[in-house]
Amino acid sequence: MTQATFYGIGVGPGDPELLTLKAARLIAQVDVVAYPSTTWKESTARSIAQAHIQSNQTEYPIPLPMRADRTETEAIYTQAAHDIDHYLTQGRHVAFLCLGDPMLYGSFVYLYRRLHHQHPISIVPGINSFSAASAVSKIPLATLEQSLSLVAGSIPDAALIDALNQHDTVIILKAGRHRHHIASLICKAGRTQEAAYIEHASKPEQQIHHNITQLPDGPGTYFSLFLVARQS
Repeated sequence: MTQATFYGIGVGPGDPELLTLKAARLIAQVDVVAYPSTTWKESTARSIAQAHIQSNQTEYPIPLPMRADRTETEAIYTQAAHDIDHYLTQGRHVAFLCLGDPMLYGSFVYLYRRLHHQHPISIVPGINSFSAASAVSKIPLATLEQSLSLVAGSIPDAALIDALNQHDTVIILKAGRHRHHIASLICKAGRTQEAAYIEHASKPEQQIHHNITQLPDGPGTYFSLFLVARQS
């Protein structure tokens, strides 16, 4: 019997039309479609791919808590890997849907590390959030010899200031929770005029703020980023 394959499929940043042709084909062909979900079973990744999910496929939502303490989350990944291993051992191909690209801050990585020694793995790249943000804000990411740094919004202040001082372009992902503090650090680094804050890039509810000193009160969404780009 041919070994079943575990597919890590990037579904892109949110607009279903940004799903690649290969991703759409494989989602429709596999036996099991797995995806991260909230603890109340909502899934952004599934909603992007829903037009390609077939009624005869098995769906396997993986509820992931959004907490700083990783203990529970790691246990969930271990159980999910066990369940996916069971499907694969039965000869059933499994696709795991991942927002953006599977290998960039993707939940797929934690399953890949647990399964790649036992089963064939195939990874389908997806359009990431900062490429979508660049497109909708019309801010180029880099040209010629310009450098680019990609960081998470939770890094220490000093590390973020260093990145802003050292690189032409700095992309700060998952920035919504601390958006006002991050905006103040961008201003401190003297790069206010080069910055934009984007939420839900490519989705109907997207918001683009070119003036980061006038962000709405309170925290923003998880699906957010700052794009700081020197134009020359």
